[in-house]
Amino acid sequence: FITFHPSLMNGPRQRTPLDRYLVPSWEPFQQGISGRIVSGTEKKTGLPVAFKIIDISNDSLREVYGRERHFLSKLRNKGEFVQLIDSFIIGNSGVLVMERKSFDLYDRSDSGFSLSSLRRILYQIAVCLRNLHRLGIAHLDVKPENVLVDNNDNVSLCDFGTAVEPYKKQLFFDCVGSHFYLSPEVLQAYYGYNAFPADVWSLGILFHVVISGTFPFQAASEEETLANYQHSKISLEELKRMNAPPKLVDLISKMLVVDTNERLSMQEVVQHPYFM
Repeated sequence: FITFHPSLMNGPRQRTPLDRYLVPSWEPFQQGISGRIVSGTEKKTGLPVAFKIIDISNDSLREVYGRERHFLSKLRNKGEFVQLIDSFIIGNSGVLVMERKSFDLYDRSDSGFSLSSLRRILYQIAVCLRNLHRLGIAHLDVKPENVLVDNNDNVSLCDFGTAVEPYKKQLFFDCVGSHFYLSPEVLQAYYGYNAFPADVWSLGILFHVVISGTFPFQAASEEETLANYQHSKISLEELKRMNAPPKLVDLISKMLVVDTNERLSMQEVVQHPYFM
């Protein structure tokens, strides 16, 4: 999975940054679009770590590596974001060494939530994203797999490979993120969009998925589901059927508004009565 430079393979073995870590297996425990995730341990401290390995021989992935390294470095010592421990390049592989958490939110959801733990987790995620926006950064790939959770249900936001730092009211024209979490304006990126409201929409979808296990445009057939998604046809009936807290349903309904001028900001999400 790591392509080593020929100089590392010939003659006396040269020391590399990897010598600081114990890696039982290079088999990835998670495979993303931009890279593989491998688990290991820092030898000196015993700290569990995760290696994100990105093929930087690919121009677009080299850009992803540089962008993610930039944002992780900028977010150091801010506990609501996954922490970068080390970064280095070996051969054609860019390696990001990060703290390793117990679960991502998608896996954590499998064991269910009490109403109080659900509200606590959703609030933490909202605060993470609000704080990221306060730093002038939009994530643009908010989804359960990019929220890490420890054994005490403390969350950290991760994966900044698509993040941006908008300048004033800068518009973006790239359709980035993960399907079914993309906002209407990102789906029509050729018109240009504001990155911050796009995060709010994605978070609203995440909330719905975590609570119900379904997307808010789910239909009887795949074709109808896809059509609903492409036309931003949202229904919160599944939440009501499950007797989700009315204030939570109200919050999600105000996050999933097509008009970005009417959609809540992240500060307004955090201050919503559901979290009070």
